[in-house]
Amino acid sequence: VSISDSKLEIKIKLNRRTKNHLNSMYFGVLAVGADVTGGFLAMNYIQASKSKINLIFKDF
Repeated sequence: VSISDSKLEIKIKLNRRTKNHLNSMYFGVLAVGADVTGGFLAMNYIQASKSKINLIFKDF
């Protein structure tokens, strides 16, 4: 929803796919949200630095 140099905020809707039997959000959803925000902050820093960077992924 919002992004700056030091902070990124996202919203994950609480719906049938994201809530558990106790009507709270699954831990996995929270973990993915934290992982995604860290990745977006890193990409924002990389783009701002204008460095030539290639991302490499290992396929197992």
